[in-house]
Amino acid sequence: MGILAEGTYLIKNFKTDLYVGVRGNSDKPSAALEQQELLPEGARESQQWRLTVRADKGAKDGDHFLTNVRSGLRMHVASHSAGASEKVEQFSEDDDLSLQSASWRISEEPSVTDAQRTGLYAIANSLSGLWLNVRNYELTPGTPLEQWVKPEHGGRGPEGRDFALWVFEPVGAQGTGGTSTVPPKETTESVRCGGKFDSYLGHTYKGTYEAESVRLPDGTSAIGHTIGDVFDDMAGAIPPLPGKEGMAKKGSDFGRVLGEAAADAMAEKYDVTARFFLDGNERRVEVTTLKRVPGAKPHTHVTGFGLNLGKQPAAVEFSAHTFRPYTEGEVDVLDVSNVDIDVTSEHEVVEADRSGRRVEHRIDFSVQAMDCPVGSHTPQRLHETRTKDGMKFEIDLRRV
Repeated sequence: MGILAEGTYLIKNFKTDLYVGVRGNSDKPSAALEQQELLPEGARESQQWRLTVRADKGAKDGDHFLTNVRSGLRMHVASHSAGASEKVEQFSEDDDLSLQSASWRISEEPSVTDAQRTGLYAIANSLSGLWLNVRNYELTPGTPLEQWVKPEHGGRGPEGRDFALWVFEPVGAQGTGGTSTVPPKETTESVRCGGKFDSYLGHTYKGTYEAESVRLPDGTSAIGHTIGDVFDDMAGAIPPLPGKEGMAKKGSDFGRVLGEAAADAMAEKYDVTARFFLDGNERRVEVTTLKRVPGAKPHTHVTGFGLNLGKQPAAVEFSAHTFRPYTEGEVDVLDVSNVDIDVTSEHEVVEADRSGRRVEHRIDFSVQAMDCPVGSHTPQRLHETRTKDGMKFEIDLRRV
């Protein structure tokens, strides 16, 4: 067969006769890939992979993307790892390292156990050079996929190599598990609000992202109490010095004051614009954020997106990065020199350059589709409210 053409394929392991799929048929980034029994017709999108030549400026000769049809996310090595036995997942980021670890080189390779067999392919990661493989040479469905060293004969003799060889079955071909007939067209009435990727493509939403500390009935913050309790525990563990018995209470009071200051510092609000579009065959969302502080500038991040149909209403999910540089001379309440601080698990203080530091901020969106007009599955509003680590987050976006 030689070089594979761009197109949509089911990918079957030569040894196990099982197919590459996403655990739980998930649409979420970082969901693990595994080998699965072939799903029934009409439910195979999470086992279908769109093969495209990588064409951006960072691409090298032979680089390809394998993009899951259901989620729109690329096959990717977890943590951008070059190590053997690292799991393979689906992922959506577009920075240089993520693109490199989501690039694959596909070559026709022979089987040692069946030398006459053709149409078998190795799928090698461009960053690590390691081959896509079934972990521990397992035959059972649900076994995770990993990257592994190129098997000259495999870890189990000649047959071990067969666990790293794959058959690409074009979707739509007879006898492949793809569908050879065109399914009946869905009517808009049969599609739930926000239940298809087409519900969002070509549409733009604007609104706000807001984070504030959860307030207790007495008006104080949960974060302030947590930090105060830490100081209480520290004070209780150290015997007071003679004549300094009141210092423990002062330390606890200081902890609560510090906690309230931290809670106030973490409150923030962003203006957000999300534009959903199709880039070739890949679904993308361009997210522009602008923090509501003096001197802030807009920041734009382009990434993939998925659907969470397990939510009621359905939700569209993606992550976007933004940041605000600290200007010279500005008071930074989070400044601890040369120390990375995890503030709410969504902030990270890092070194920027000689002019100071900046807060890099990742906003995770799982916004639910609302207000679809009669006869349409395109939402007019995307909304999310959640609490985490003593903080309340609210996102409200309207179609424009």
